[in-house]
Order: sequence, then structure tokens, then C-alpha cells
Amino acid sequence: MQLHVNPSHQVPVYRQIVRQVLNDVAGGRLSPGARLPARSELAERLVISPRTVDKAYAELVDRGLITCRSTGCFVKEMNAEGISATEQASHLRELAKELVTEAHVVGSTLDSVCRLVGEVFEELLSGGDTRGRNTSGNNTSDLNEERKGVES
Repeated sequence: MQLHVNPSHQVPVYRQIVRQVLNDVAGGRLSPGARLPARSELAERLVISPRTVDKAYAELVDRGLITCRSTGCFVKEMNAEGISATEQASHLRELAKELVTEAHVVGSTLDSVCRLVGEVFEELLSGGDTRGRNTSGNNTSDLNEERKGVES
């Protein structure tokens, strides 16, 4: 498992770790039962505090994605029935707030964000790489162009 963090990014380092683990599970790169790196090992590899890794792992445990035992932390079997619709909606709402906030900061439009979400959704479902294209034939570089326009 390859994790990368950017300490100067506006997203806290522990959240970057959480996002990457979530993405790896959703994308099938981390299977149920997969062992995560030991806290001390990950902290050393990423040159961060072990407390930061503890915080990330604690959030993953709270979200029901991993379980930690004396032998290490492992990806849990996902059981859709085990998560209530209310919990799912609440979690997705929080993620949507983060996305909308970041999109607003870079000046993206609702259409661009929706298009990009659709592309990522299709990419995850197909298991393929659909980055840079979508069903309408538009390119995600449209979003990048908007960013450039905002930065100018």
C-alpha cells in the first residue's frame, strides 16, 4: 500500500491518510482482511508523528472500515446491511460538504463538480481508468481550465 501526504496541503495529514485508505478500499486496491502498515512503520515512512497515524486509524475504526487488534489493523468485511441508511446519508453529506468547499475555493462550477463526480463514480464501478473523459465527451480539463481562469 502506497500512501503519500502533503504536509502543506489545506487538508490535515490524518485526513489525507483516511481519504487514501477509503479510495484504496473503494477502488479494490485494498481487500477485506488486508493488513495496514503498523502505526510506527507508517509514521516513519511518511515522516510524520505516530499520533497522526493514530488519529487516522481511529477515524477509520469509527467509520467501521478497519478493525485494530494486537496483531495490527485490518480492512473489515463490508456489509451494506450493517450500515443504516441514516448513517450512510450522514457520512455522504459530510464528504459532499468537503468537496463543495474545496470546489468553491478553486472556483469550480456545480456542473464541473457534478461531471467530475460522475466520472469518478463510473471509474470506481468499472474498475477502469476513466479519468479525463466522461459520457458527454467533455474532458476533465474543463475543470482545470476553470481553475486557471480563477487563478489568473
